Amino acid sequence: MKWLIVLILTLLVCSYIAWLVYSEWLQFQAQYAQRGLAANNWQQRCQQVSSQLVKQSHWQGFRDFVVTKRVVENPVSDIISFYLRPRDGLPLSPFAAGQHVTVRLPIGSRVYTRCYSLSESYNPDYYRISVKRADAPAKTNHPAGKVSGYLHEEVYEGAVVEIREPQGSFVLPESTIEPLVFLVAGVGYTPVLSMLKVLVNQPFPPPVVVFYCVRNGSHHAAKDEFEALQTQYQGLHLYVSYSHPRSALDWPEIDYQLSGRLNGQTCLDMLAELSIQPWQCQYYFCGPEAFMTKLQQELAANDIDSSQFHDECFSATVTHQTPLLDAPELAEVVFSSSGRRSEWLQGEDRWLLTLSEEEGVSINSSCRKGSCGSCMTEILEGEVGYLKDPEFLNQKQANHFDTSRYCLPCVCYPKSNRLVLNV
Repeated sequence: MKWLIVLILTLLVCSYIAWLVYSEWLQFQAQYAQRGLAANNWQQRCQQVSSQLVKQSHWQGFRDFVVTKRVVENPVSDIISFYLRPRDGLPLSPFAAGQHVTVRLPIGSRVYTRCYSLSESYNPDYYRISVKRADAPAKTNHPAGKVSGYLHEEVYEGAVVEIREPQGSFVLPESTIEPLVFLVAGVGYTPVLSMLKVLVNQPFPPPVVVFYCVRNGSHHAAKDEFEALQTQYQGLHLYVSYSHPRSALDWPEIDYQLSGRLNGQTCLDMLAELSIQPWQCQYYFCGPEAFMTKLQQELAANDIDSSQFHDECFSATVTHQTPLLDAPELAEVVFSSSGRRSEWLQGEDRWLLTLSEEEGVSINSSCRKGSCGSCMTEILEGEVGYLKDPEFLNQKQANHFDTSRYCLPCVCYPKSNRLVLNV
């Protein structure tokens, strides 16, 4: 009888313990489910916030930016970097290294727009542009740069400038193992500096060779930044070329590696010393048009295929320079989709792209010299004229370009008294 009582009590105790364990397990399951639900909610909330920030970072037209810092980039002080933060405090739009922004400034009674490359890789806090003051060329009637002079002399910390979202097609390929050769002159270094900062932070960057041409040490800009990048990435080979080095002030092998005007044969010789095959490289040119054209011709003469060339002209925007005999004295220009209209006046030296930007009408653009076709716009009424045939018309993609229906506003003007563009 006793053993039966002991057995019953043992079963009761075991059942009680099993019930306690089961209850704890049920509570744990409930808490785990609640935490999982909370985690999912948090993840969804993060995705919503991220999506909202990305959406807020893009903008149409122009946006106010505050100058937070100015940095003089060379001893002659003709290049100044401006650090720009959005005035509204909203996020900044990401951009591809090599792209530019369009800056709009009211100067006197007129509004001016100019494009400046972003000279820093993407930073969520600010954009940086580096502007060279365009002095009036000696022995010519060409005036000094209105906008660059204004930026240098009038725009300091706290000033507000209007900026359009970054754009442009002078960018790096998404991925490449081919050696990259950069040939830059003067302030043309700015988009390349942005590209180099992206390249040196890649896990497996390709070999990079940079030929940076300036007059002498007094014009040598961003020297510390280039040298820091060279230290960071051993595969970056930097050759600085001084066309007119100063005796006793500029030291060969310390301040510069090459002297005189850079030519294509010197570039090929340097590549041979590095055991880099020139026909395997992609070449990026940035600087005055004459500089780029000369080097491209010299490299092409050495069997380098022009399909390996990528360029961005840094000379002043093409201007009218001469009276436009086939243009009216006054033309009405209507931007139909935006409902804006403006007046184009003979002698004001404005292309249609400039006119649209001053009116706050957004047209995609890149080269601003009629070679890329980015700004192609439909003509709904009227005619346009060109000072000379745009380079884009000679390219394969322009085979179906109907010049009576479409135009390149970056280099054209109205030929009729009324012009309606579908923009």
